[in-house]
Amino acid sequence: MDAVAGAHPPQHEWLNGFKKKFPVSRFIRVTLGLAILLIGAWFFLPGLLFPISSNAVVNAHVITLRAPIAGEVSFVFSGPDRLIAKGDIVTRLENNRADDSQLSAMQAQQATLLEKIGAIEQELLELEQLERRLKISSAKYRRAIGSRYDAILAEAAARLSARRAIAGEAATNLQRQRALYTQRLTTLAALDAAEKTDRVAQADLREAEQTVERIRVEKNSASQGIYFGDGYNNVPYSQQRVDEIQLRAQALRSELRDARIRQKESERQIVVEQARLGRFTRAELPAPAAGRLWLQLTSNGEYVTAGAPLLQILDTSRLFLMVSLDERHFDDIAVGDLARVDLIGSGESLRGRVERIQGNESKVDESVLAVAPPPVKPREFLVVVNLNTKELLSKKTDIANQVGRRAKVTFGKSS
Repeated sequence: MDAVAGAHPPQHEWLNGFKKKFPVSRFIRVTLGLAILLIGAWFFLPGLLFPISSNAVVNAHVITLRAPIAGEVSFVFSGPDRLIAKGDIVTRLENNRADDSQLSAMQAQQATLLEKIGAIEQELLELEQLERRLKISSAKYRRAIGSRYDAILAEAAARLSARRAIAGEAATNLQRQRALYTQRLTTLAALDAAEKTDRVAQADLREAEQTVERIRVEKNSASQGIYFGDGYNNVPYSQQRVDEIQLRAQALRSELRDARIRQKESERQIVVEQARLGRFTRAELPAPAAGRLWLQLTSNGEYVTAGAPLLQILDTSRLFLMVSLDERHFDDIAVGDLARVDLIGSGESLRGRVERIQGNESKVDESVLAVAPPPVKPREFLVVVNLNTKELLSKKTDIANQVGRRAKVTFGKSS
C-alpha cells in the first residue's frame, strides 16, 4: 500500500501544487482578460469582416413648389406636418392685377362684328321682302302686258281680215276690167283705176300681215320679260329694281360671309386670350407626390412674384440613408449590395440596398434633401442606401417621423 501510495500521490496534493503555481487572483485576471478579448472580438470582428458605419442619417427628398404666376397666396392646408396624397391641391394663387385690356379690346371688336352681322342680316331680310313685292308687281305687269297684246293682236287680226277681203275684191274687179277691156266694153282709164286699186289693196294686205306678225313677236317677247315699244324700256321698272336688289343682296352676302369669318376668328382669339389670362390670374398647385407638408415658405394672403418658393413637400415614397465610410472600404462596396440598417434606439433591423457611391469630391445638392448629409472627412466617401419602406409600413411606423433619425449601417449582410 505504501508503494502504491508513493507511485500515485493523492489528488489534493496535485491541486495544492496547481494552486501554488496559479494563484486564484491570477486565474481571475486571465479569465477577465479572455472575456474582454471575446467581447472586443464580438464588437470589432464584424467591423473587420464587414464595413460598418454609425455616421448615417435617414433622409428623403423634399419638393419645392414655386409660384407659376404672380398673385396672392392661399394655402389649402392650415399647417405643416399635414399628410397629403399625390394630386391634392395644396396652394392656390389669385392675381387681380393682370392686364386685361387686350381681352376688353377683343370683346369690343366682337360686339361690333356681331352688331354688323345683325345689321347685314336685317338689310338682307328687307331686300328679300322688297324683291318678293317687286316680283309680284312684275308678274302683274307681265299679265297686263299679255292681255294688252292679246287685244292689239285681235284688232290687227280683224284689220287683216278686212284687208284680205278688200284685196280679194280689188283682184276680182281687176280681172273683170281686163276682160271687159279685151272686149272693148270699157275704157283704158277704168282698167288703170282697177289696177291701181288692186295694188293698193295688196299693199294694205301685206302691211296688215306684217303688223300681225310683229304683234305676235312682241307678245312672245313680253311673255319672256322683254318688252318693245315707244315710250317705255325693254325691261319694266319693277324688273330693273329686282335686278338692282339681287346685285345688292349678292354684295351683302359676300360682306356677311367675311364678317362671320372675322367673328369666328375673333371668338377663337378671345378664347385663347381668356385661357392666357386664366393662366396669369389663377393657378392651382397639386402635390407632385404623396408625402407630408414639410415647410411653408410664405404667409397666407401674401402677394408673391412668379417663381417665388411657396412650400416644401416631403416625398415619403422613398427613404434613403447617406452613410460616410472610410476610404479603405471603397472597393468593398458596390451598387446593389445589401445592407442591414439598425435605427438608433430601435431593437429591430431593416433591409437596405446600395443605390449610389459618391467620392469625397462629389457635390451633394442639399436643397432637395430634408436633412443635411453627414459630414464627410477628407479620407471618407459617401454611400447612398435605399431603405425598404415596406418594412416600416408593415410595422405601422410613421415614415415621415423616421426622417433625420440616426442609424448604424452594416454592409454585406442581409437582414
